[in-house]
Amino acid sequence: MILLISRSSCNCGIFEMDSSKEQQELPASTSKSTEQTSKKFNISAIIEAHQPSDAKCVAEMLDGTLVTGGRDGLMKIWKKHDGIFENGQTIAQKDCLSINSVAVADGLDKGFLVFVGRKDGSIAIFSSANTFKEPIKVLQGHKSNVCALHYDEKTGFLMSGSWDHNALVWPVSDLLSGGGDQVGIGLLSGHVCSVWAVAVVPAQPKPNFLTASADKTIMLWGADYERVGTFHGHNDVVRAIIVLSEKHFLSASNDSSVRLWDLASGSNLRTFYTDHQEFLYTMCLLDSFPSPGSQLVIACGEGGSIDIFALTGQVGLTHLQSLKMPVHSVWSVTPLANGDFAVATSSGFVLVFTTDSSRTASADIQEFFFSSQYEALEMRDQEMQRAKDPTAGGAFGNGLNGATDMATEEDVSWRRIGPRNEVSSTQGPNLGYQDPFTGTNRYMPGTSNGVVVAQPNVKRSPIVPLPENYCTFGLDGVSKKVFDRLREMNLTQPKALKMNEDEFCSTEVILTESDFCINECQIVALEKAILWSPETIVPALDLFRIALLHPQLNEIFCSLEPVLGNPPKGASTIRRLMDLLTLPQSTDPVRILACRSMANAAAHVFGRSMLMTEASALWSIVSPQMNSSKAALQVASSSTLLNLARILLEMSEHGAVVELGPREDAVHAIIASLCSVDSFGAHSPLALVRLLQTLIVLLGPSAVANCLSIGELQALANATCRIKDAVSDDDVKALVRELSDKIGAI
Repeated sequence: MILLISRSSCNCGIFEMDSSKEQQELPASTSKSTEQTSKKFNISAIIEAHQPSDAKCVAEMLDGTLVTGGRDGLMKIWKKHDGIFENGQTIAQKDCLSINSVAVADGLDKGFLVFVGRKDGSIAIFSSANTFKEPIKVLQGHKSNVCALHYDEKTGFLMSGSWDHNALVWPVSDLLSGGGDQVGIGLLSGHVCSVWAVAVVPAQPKPNFLTASADKTIMLWGADYERVGTFHGHNDVVRAIIVLSEKHFLSASNDSSVRLWDLASGSNLRTFYTDHQEFLYTMCLLDSFPSPGSQLVIACGEGGSIDIFALTGQVGLTHLQSLKMPVHSVWSVTPLANGDFAVATSSGFVLVFTTDSSRTASADIQEFFFSSQYEALEMRDQEMQRAKDPTAGGAFGNGLNGATDMATEEDVSWRRIGPRNEVSSTQGPNLGYQDPFTGTNRYMPGTSNGVVVAQPNVKRSPIVPLPENYCTFGLDGVSKKVFDRLREMNLTQPKALKMNEDEFCSTEVILTESDFCINECQIVALEKAILWSPETIVPALDLFRIALLHPQLNEIFCSLEPVLGNPPKGASTIRRLMDLLTLPQSTDPVRILACRSMANAAAHVFGRSMLMTEASALWSIVSPQMNSSKAALQVASSSTLLNLARILLEMSEHGAVVELGPREDAVHAIIASLCSVDSFGAHSPLALVRLLQTLIVLLGPSAVANCLSIGELQALANATCRIKDAVSDDDVKALVRELSDKIGAI
């Protein structure tokens, strides 16, 4: 067993500094020296490292070799020949474990060492002495994803940070010399959220340590692993640390700021904000530009942003250059010995940048890269546009075949979701609640300050029979065969999307229990399942829609803000569901489960906020599903429509000012779908009830009704009459009378 040494529990820090009153906030200086502005960074090399997965980390060995790690579970070695990086070796991790951090050590007896932080909490050590074939040692100390690694050459310490809220200090030489169970490992335990950055602070006679966390704090630890102090000041997850000296260090955060700190007092001396205001995920210090002794700070993050600063004196940053790459995120940056730097990106590329014209990539190569990547990014926008226009053709995916009928049976349950949020009438609609991971007021969606055409608060009509619930589809409708079908389809997946045995087994509780504690295996399994091909996604989508009923899984997959310091998944989740609903190849089971997933998303606040981001498009693509011959699809789509209307109603009833645009889009889309139906005799009575409830809710405000043309009102009246003539259900007829009265009043 490893000995964990920790005295952090004594909590006797020498300072607990809140920098809000002492910090000097300012944009990074834009004054530039002639020498600094004479050279700009340009792309030097484009390495296709881990497509289509993310390249999560990159580091350089002493000989100029690059090491990269990816979400695909691969570690790759890149040798440079004649200015071109070539893949000399690819090492797959056991069980295809995602690699989220990497560090290197040079000049040890074991040769070059590569430390690989993996998603299961382990750290694998590879050595050039055995050509990196197998780990020479696997360190077990963390309980969850190792998201930060730092090796300090002077002390020989490896530091690791993890989602388990802890950091560990590993004496590498002792571990590799056979000390084994008798080696003491430093445990730095005090953060309440993931530890995203770690660093060693030079000090005499022994070094100190820094850790930065999603709890928005940075902690300083002594040589005996006792917490010495806590730095407060960042307003969001702290993602990166650079130690400048024994006196100062820099930090970067999702709050778009780079902050300079004084180690002795805990004071935030300066705060520099980037122009783009994007999340900052990674940062490094580059020592050799424009000449030895000069120092640059490279800060990268969301939106493909790369900002380059020069250190001026001991307390200043001068902004030199901004680069915008055609990728969603830059996850990692590392300095190179020749004055270049390399970044790992969400597109799977590793990009190298230089100021040396002899190493700059040709204009043709750069143009091809930018054009192809922007085209890839724009494809999503085109898909969204196609989703808004259901008549537009789509040429994505393969034909669906072999789909099961597990989604064709009607399965509906009303699910009470608890008391509503109380929101001040002066704040605008607010669907947020306290984030349990990053503190109070972590996420407050819907508080737009934009100028909109708006209506005053409107209370619900007392005669609308609208339950105090959202429509959801629960466990009652899960086929007993779904788990077996899920296993069968899992075996057909490519390696990157195939669940390992632990991940697969973790899904059983989702399909059988309504109240359970989530774990990392379930999250990974769902991440993979939602990306399965149309031919195999039916059981995976059944799993996913049930998972959205769980409050924590709903947050993780629907949040529009980072969760546990990870990028938000909400935008990609709703895009995926919309794609599955609009692809011409989608079969009825796929459409049914896509609609059920959207309906279930409304069970919790994060899902409701996610749905509202695409409300206009959803009305257009969900409404036509009511015209299907399948009763299950009619019910699933009408439930989604009613939930969307209910969200707007909730916002109105809380005293918020509600935009008219979404309501208008909704009514127009529903009328267009109703006009194409000659007879409603084959429609499910339950689906008609929910559709009529939706219309009554939407037409409640007179301001919305006044936006309809005479022709639209007449078309709606005619469709209402056709519904009345086709059904015998008393509930439907009562709603028809209510809707007819509203139309007549207008």
